[in-house]
Amino acid sequence: MVSAESLPDTSFICRECNLLVDLSRLVDGKRAECPRCGCVLSVRRPRANQRLMVFALSGLICLAASTVFDFIQLSAAGMGRELTLPQTISVLFSLQEWALAAFMGVVVLGLPFAFLIALGSLALSLELGRAGPFSFVLLRFVTFLRMWNMAEIFFLGILVSMVKIADMAEVALGPSFWFYAMFNLFLILALSHVDQYQLGLGIRRILAAQEREREQLAQERTA
Repeated sequence: MVSAESLPDTSFICRECNLLVDLSRLVDGKRAECPRCGCVLSVRRPRANQRLMVFALSGLICLAASTVFDFIQLSAAGMGRELTLPQTISVLFSLQEWALAAFMGVVVLGLPFAFLIALGSLALSLELGRAGPFSFVLLRFVTFLRMWNMAEIFFLGILVSMVKIADMAEVALGPSFWFYAMFNLFLILALSHVDQYQLGLGIRRILAAQEREREQLAQERTA
């Protein structure tokens, strides 16, 4: 199996049909598609790393804020209940639904937090021109978490549930609900801007520049 690190800078393997495609003619504002299956391989966006940093940081701020305030308020027959986002998970634990509670904690908070942290760190290192062998590990980690993101599915499930219980109880949306909605917006924007080829190309070019600098320093010392 060919690894991303060993490929030429202008080559990329289609994730759908495994065709090796040359992307040397890809320019800013354009996208490349696989000539065999039509899968989108890469989109070259201007200031892509800066956008990723903004989306990741904004998403993390909104995610953190969504765990602090009331998420939803329910009232029926003169009785009311406020729930925060962490309480929706702790209630499952109290009902001894261990597997479901753990799954919800990972999907709703854990994976999105890890994805945004890893993506923001990778984009920042590329923007600063710093990379190392661990950068490829971080890129693979980001690509893996991207496939398992389901936070927006959880949010859509909440919207459907609120529609169903609207006739049985009065539902009020707390500040955390809107923070979580904004988090999902920034998460979707971040996911749409993750480009494995462009990120890998940036890592390889920085590593190549660092290698040239080391060779130049070695030549100066021996001169």
